[in-house]
This record gives sequence, C-alpha cells and structure tokens, in this order.
Amino acid sequence: MLNELFDLHRSMTEAEIPIPIEHKLYTECPRKQAMFKILVSPHSKIEDLEIVRDEEKRASIYKYVARNQGFSFPAFNVVPLLHAMDDKQRDDVKALKRVIVSKTGFDERRFRGELEHVWHNCVHLWPGSMTTRINRSLNEQGGKLQRITGKPPEKYQALEELIRRVSNMNAEQFAIDLKEIIARHVACSPSSQTVRDWIDTLLVTTAGTVVNKPSLNVTFAMELSDSYSFDYPALSPRIQQWISTKLLENELAREKQADAGALDAFGQSITRKDYEEKYLTVKVEVLGNVVLRSMFGASRCQKRYGRIESKSFAAGGLTQRQMGGALKWLGSLPQKKKTWTSASGASGYRQAVLYAYPSHLPPDIAEIPETAGLFGRDEEQDEEPRDRGASFSAAAARVIPSLQGIVREHPDTEIRVFVLARADQGRTKLLTSKRYEATWMIEAAQRWQDGCRNLPHIAIDIGKDEPIIRPYIPYPVEVVRCLNIAWLQEGTRVKLVHGLNIDEGITLLLGTGHEAYRVAQKSLQLVTSNAVPLLLSLGHADHRNDNSLKWTTGNGGTIKYAEHANLLLGILGLLLHKINVEKGGYMNNSPFLVGRMLALADILHKEYCRHERASKAPANGQDEKDTGMPRQLIGNAAMHIGLINPTDALSRLAERILIYQAWANTAPENKTGLAGWALGELGKVTEELRTMQVPKTCDDAAKVQVLLGYLARSPKKQEDIG
Repeated sequence: MLNELFDLHRSMTEAEIPIPIEHKLYTECPRKQAMFKILVSPHSKIEDLEIVRDEEKRASIYKYVARNQGFSFPAFNVVPLLHAMDDKQRDDVKALKRVIVSKTGFDERRFRGELEHVWHNCVHLWPGSMTTRINRSLNEQGGKLQRITGKPPEKYQALEELIRRVSNMNAEQFAIDLKEIIARHVACSPSSQTVRDWIDTLLVTTAGTVVNKPSLNVTFAMELSDSYSFDYPALSPRIQQWISTKLLENELAREKQADAGALDAFGQSITRKDYEEKYLTVKVEVLGNVVLRSMFGASRCQKRYGRIESKSFAAGGLTQRQMGGALKWLGSLPQKKKTWTSASGASGYRQAVLYAYPSHLPPDIAEIPETAGLFGRDEEQDEEPRDRGASFSAAAARVIPSLQGIVREHPDTEIRVFVLARADQGRTKLLTSKRYEATWMIEAAQRWQDGCRNLPHIAIDIGKDEPIIRPYIPYPVEVVRCLNIAWLQEGTRVKLVHGLNIDEGITLLLGTGHEAYRVAQKSLQLVTSNAVPLLLSLGHADHRNDNSLKWTTGNGGTIKYAEHANLLLGILGLLLHKINVEKGGYMNNSPFLVGRMLALADILHKEYCRHERASKAPANGQDEKDTGMPRQLIGNAAMHIGLINPTDALSRLAERILIYQAWANTAPENKTGLAGWALGELGKVTEELRTMQVPKTCDDAAKVQVLLGYLARSPKKQEDIG
C-alpha cells in the first residue's frame, strides 16, 4: 500500500492539490455535534453566525488543541449559554418558544421581553471554568500557534488577521453578542426551523437537573466576516494544510537525533523515534482507521532480516504523514465516485473500498473525473435512479470527456486502481493494485457498453404486479456481486458463494488478451452454475404472464437481489462479447434456435391451457388448478435437458408437442389466441435447424446462447403476448 500512496502523493504535489497532512495536535472537529461558524468583524465583534450542517464542510475544519488543557484554535467546543434546571425555568423557555410560533403572529417586543426573562432566570453555564476555556482559546491559542508556524505567506494573511481579531475578544462579551444575534435572526425569520434549533442547541438546554459537568456539545469555528477580501478564508483547506505542515516540520526539527541524517526508503529524513513508533493510523470513509503498514511483532513468520513492525520498512514521520494525508484526501466524502467507491460485498470482506484516479490530476479538484464511478455504485447508499442501465452509460459520458482532456495535455496518463479491505479490527489488506493507460480505459468503457448490448431484444413481463425486466448495463463491482450469488429452488432462494473476486471484476473491464479471456470463461461457468434457476424462472414467468415468479423475503430471500435479474441479462451479452461471440452470429446458431423453439413451445402450451383446458374447468373455479394452467410448461420442462444435450431436448419436445400442435391446427382460429402464430414460428425455426448440426453437448458459451434464445422477446408486440 505504501508504494500506491507514495505515487498518489507525488501526483497531488504535481497538481498542487493541498494534502491534509495531520499533526497529532491539529485534529478534526467532532462530527456528531452542532457546529456554528462565528464571523468576526474587524473590530473584534461577532458580526454574525452560521450553522454548518454540510458533512463535507464540517469534516474540512480542523483545530490546534492545547495538550490536555481543553482549549483550541480556530475552533473550540462549548456548552450552551444557559440551562433550565427546574420546572419554572423550563416553563419560561416554553413561553419563549410560544411567542415564536404564535398563531396571532410574531411579536418582536414580546419576544425580546421573554428572552430577557429567560436570560436572567436560567442558570448561566459559561462563568467559571468555561469562561477560562473560552478566553484561553480566544486570547492564547492563536498566538501560540503563530509562534510555532511563524508569519504566514502573503496569500494566507487571513490567518494572521483572524488571530489578531480573536485575541481581542472575551467570553463575557462573546455571550452577549451571541444572544443578540440569536434574537436578530429570530426576528428576521421566526418561522424558520433553523432559528428554533439555535434556541435549543445554542441558547438554552433543558436536559437534566445537574450542571456539574455539562456536555461540550457545540463547536464554534472562527472566521473573518470579510473573508472575501483575502486570497483564502482562514478556514480554507489550503491554510489549514499549511498550518499542519508547519507544525509537523517544527516537531521533526526538534526530534532530530545525532543520526538524523539517515534517509528512509523514499529518500526523506528519518529519525530514531520513527523507528521506535508504530506506523501512522489514518481514518478514512467506509474502512475507518487504517494503519499504513502493520507487521505484528508476535508473528515470527512476518520478520524480514530480523526486523518487524515499523523497523521492517523504513518510512520517516513526514513520509508517513504525506502518505496518510494523500489517502485521507483520496477517500474523503467530497471525492466519492470521483476517486473511490464502495466494493463491500464484491471483495469477500464486509468493508472494502476501490480507489481509482488518473496519474495526472487536474489542479482544480472540481474537475477530477469520476474515474471510480465507472467501477461501481453503492447499492445501499446511492440514490441515483437506475433507468434501464443508463447509469453506467451516464457515468461513462461524464468520465470519458474529462479523461480525454487530461490525455490531450498528458498523453502518458495512466489510471491507477487499487482496492483496500478491512481484514479484521487491526488489519487492512491491499487486495489488488493495477495500472492501465488512460487511452485504453476510454476505449474499454465503450467496449463494455457495446458488450452489454450484445443481446437480442429482451423484455420480460413476469406479471401485472411487477415492472418489465430489461437488461441493465452493470458496473464491474455489480458483475462480481451477481456472480457470487447462487439462485436455488427455481429462483426463490439465494445463497452467497465464492465465485469472482474484485481483481477479476476489474480485469473484465480493463483486462486484455489471455487474462481477460480466462476471466470471461470463468464468469460464463459461474453464470451457468449459479444463475440458471433464476433465468429459467424469468423466462417461464414471462411465457405464463400470471405472476408465477414471486420475490421472497426473510433469510435467504430474493427481494434484496431483485435487481440482479436486470443485471444478469446484461452480463450474458457482455461475457459472450468478451469471448468474441456476437449477436449477429449466435442468433443464427443452433443453440440459440433451440432455446427459441422451447420458448415458442411454452407459448403454444399456454394458449392450449387458456383456451382448451380452462374452458372445461368449473365455471366458478378461481384457484390455479381450475384455470387449467399446469405448474410447468413443456418448453421450460425441457430447458434443463436442453442446456446439457439440445438434441435430446428436441426429441422429448417432439413427443410432447403433438397434442398441442393438433389442437392448434384444428381448433377455430378465433379460439386459439397466439397458438397459430407460435406454430408458424416453430415451423420457421424447424426449417432453420434442418440445415444445422444440433449439438449433443453444450459448453458454457453454448448454454448461455440457449438461455438467450429462451429469454428473447418474440417479434410480436408485448401487449399481444400473455
């Protein structure tokens, strides 16, 4: 993993993308509590405040904390201003809120009177230790930070100005200003849910009856009210990155030992302390805490040259933080779909992430192509609607022009892909690491779509209560998920199995030559061994058109995997395309025509049951038995044999179809439905098969062609069938 992260760090440096190098005293703000941005005027007064709800913005704000002392800068944690401890005080708070939501209209004068009443009667939480904490955060911590980092560059002057303004503030006036701003916002928009939340979150808490240790559940992040006048706001990622880097450089300078002239494996300085401490731990989305390199000392088999843990591979503190920062950026929430996507469920592990990015990154991170978005979508969290498989095509339409722009400027651009998985509580595994030319990825994305369209017309109508099932264009991650599911009991139950791995899923998209052919052949075998029960049930339900296929719930149920029906259809065409079997050829081959004949036999049998057997059923019969429809149509019954020995299947069909053929030829035309048409189509298929050699055995590719022949929609209009 270190080599992958070192290359990523180099690409980010070349593109001048800020790398979130973290110092142990410069940390993220808590994500689960309310955050307010405090806008400070040039006169060191609170000009306004904004609630920060966006998760990405919250995650981008850091603070320099005093070691074990409870204060920090430019963000710090506080408790609400007031506490309503007893029933009388809580009644005062309720009266204040009633003024805001009064049905007779908002009365600002009355509201301010109730606010002053609450302000004087409730318990103030800031005096004492909280005042000390706030004052030290405002007056001391910024100056201490500046003494360590030194004077910031000209373009980062917002930081120096923020330190100056904040150092002139105090907790007492801070509280008064907050109260006034809350009142002002309520007066401006009393119906807003936001200002009512501020009263509960920031102004007064009614929780509990003891205030010995109130919860620090509010974060204030200080910012300039006129930040637009500076090159970058004080809370911008670039300034925060500069702070973190300066803190780290200062620490490394102090830690240099006599032998600090040594270099690590990447050519950067390394100290004796780096050898003694464990590798850096980085917190990333989905995976949680990731140790950059873990070699457990108690496992003797992992020792190399008598070294273990951090001593097994030398990487200095700066190197580790650069790599850790690069990984944190790569897997951050703003980069989801751009540089990473979830691969959980397709990796063999509960938590896994696929990372993909071009080696030449654009300087503007907003222009980074959604490279990872071509590999998969998050099944559980992604709310993008699936429209007949267009989501992959839409992703490709966004990614390809962006990659083409990068390639024009940097023809040597490559796509780097690697997958990390949570092996257990303490270990993260690198499952695969691959590199491909960006020009090939552009071509591969188009070939993938062409392959998934390598199908006859398929539109499966399993009944009036279910939508029409049509092929989707799956993502590589979805192909892996689909082929690792075994369908049982005529498609009514599922079971997770070991089939394709994530490396092979990537190879299906981007692999070439023998490697890609091998994976395609393996995938065909998985389809024919795991997915046949579902595919036969789909075709049978389409021919019956009577809701005979039901998705089930519970343990081993199918409802969670219902979308796999659409995905598997696209996978069938893709896999044939990967082994150079195209629909222009296989639709005229005997395996496909055998499947087509069995589908037509189903239609003929169904029409016989509808018009002949059902007419003889009791007039008041309402259950399935009375309709005359058998549990299995004759074509579907022969499909299991047809997938093994098509010749034998046709022989058995010839024996069973005679009665239905005779009925269709002799019954009045207006009482046979589609039987006459089906009989005519059977004659055409029979004539085509006369000139061909029908195989006695089927390999996996031939089995898929038989399945596609059975599932293909007939030329008749959909509304005329069923």
